[in-house]
Parts: sequence; structure tokens; C-alpha cells
Amino acid sequence: MPDGFNVRLANVAIEIAPGYPTAQLDMAYFSPSLRLQTGRPIANADVIETFDGHQWQRWSRHRIGGAAWKPGVDNLETHFAYMQGWLSRELGQ
Repeated sequence: MPDGFNVRLANVAIEIAPGYPTAQLDMAYFSPSLRLQTGRPIANADVIETFDGHQWQRWSRHRIGGAAWKPGVDNLETHFAYMQGWLSRELGQ
């Protein structure tokens, strides 16, 4: 994880929607839960779900506007790059 979060390493889970790769990927789940070292809350990341025997923090982020999912272009790799953008924005970078 980038400097500024409470942990250096976290697992990430991605829900693969039926119909992928035509259907979009738009959220991520982190374990352990991420917090900013500044104490500022992270918007739309306050739901904890349990699956695979672990608790996961859901980051609700949806692809809209210029970030809309592009079938045939977007995939798991581009989704990870998109997630890096979320993390950077939370840090004010």
C-alpha cells in the first residue's frame, strides 16, 4: 500500500460479475481494512463483508463518465490500475 495508509500490505479481492469481460468490474475489497494515517474517513469504504473466512472492507467505486468500462479494452489489469488511482486520490496525490 502507498505510504499514508495504516498498513504496508493488504489483500485485495475483486468480484467478477457474470458476463465478464463484457460486464464491468467496479469495486474492491481489502483485508485488513484500510485507514488513512491522518484519521480522515474514507468515503464509501465503511461496509465490512465476510467471505472466504475473512473480513473485507468494501470500497464502493463505480465506473462512470470518462472512467466507464470499455469492453475489449478494460480487464482485470486495467481495473487494478484504476484502483491505484483511488488510493492515490485518498492520499491527496
